[in-house]
Amino acid sequence: MQNKYVISLIVLFLGIILIFVGFLHNGVRPLYFSNKHNLVIGLKNKHVYRKINNQEVSGIKTISIENNSNVSIQPSSDPRIIFYNSKENNSGLSISNHELRVTGNENSGFMLVGLFQNVSNKTEIYLPENVYLNYIHQYNQSGDVFIKDINTKEMSLSGGSVHLQNVNAQGTIKIGSTDGDVHLSNVKANNAILNADDGDISIVNSIFNKGESQIVDSDGDVTLKNATFDSLYCNVSDGDINFYNLLANKKINAQSEDGDISGKIINDKNVKINAKSDDGSTNVYQPNNYTDPKHLKTYSFYTSDGDVNISKR
Repeated sequence: MQNKYVISLIVLFLGIILIFVGFLHNGVRPLYFSNKHNLVIGLKNKHVYRKINNQEVSGIKTISIENNSNVSIQPSSDPRIIFYNSKENNSGLSISNHELRVTGNENSGFMLVGLFQNVSNKTEIYLPENVYLNYIHQYNQSGDVFIKDINTKEMSLSGGSVHLQNVNAQGTIKIGSTDGDVHLSNVKANNAILNADDGDISIVNSIFNKGESQIVDSDGDVTLKNATFDSLYCNVSDGDINFYNLLANKKINAQSEDGDISGKIINDKNVKINAKSDDGSTNVYQPNNYTDPKHLKTYSFYTSDGDVNISKR
């Protein structure tokens, strides 16, 4: 009986060694579908893709993404689309009438090789430099989004984490995050509608100069730095509101049900500040330079359970 145990252990040990050696020599590799739905074996540590014709990519004017993939969109001197996909997802990619469409089901699969290896869907879109899009629509439940150096008329995004950098939109930017952070850096648009269910929202060096912008966060903090709005409504259920160099042309209404509100405002000319805390302290300075009573701007800050601290930069 003892010999059987020894033999079993030896076989198990040799099996583990063979699996490890095979793994190091690409013995286990993720499976992807190309844009033509052909099965492709992914090479270890290499991007696997079928490059779509440059002329087709150069003609893209609208982007619609409706699958749970991680998405990145940015300009490049080599326009192309890299489309990763795991076997079970039944995803598709097409270009028709200058519209890029990406469809599919789930986000990722896993393979067990001594450890779990993530095989996530990913769509990388490299557009011509200085491209101008009519709109970007992206809808999923879990994929992350990264967009950089893009000009567009409209933008509507949803999913996991969303990161915009150096983005210019003529209309409204709409973002809904189910489970992730929303970060906007150097973004310009008429206004922004931002909603996060479980994550932080931050806006840095950005301008929204037409209409009311809305920020709603169910479980996370909101941070605004060097941000200018026409009007701003901000509501946080469970988190803090922090700002530095905040400016609104008309009004600010910031509320937190369970968190602190603190920050510094700039250009307080013709501004009246209202602040209230049901269960906390308030330390707020009050400008006295009401130069135009007919166009007085009102900044309102309220928290039901927290402190309010507002000062001048």
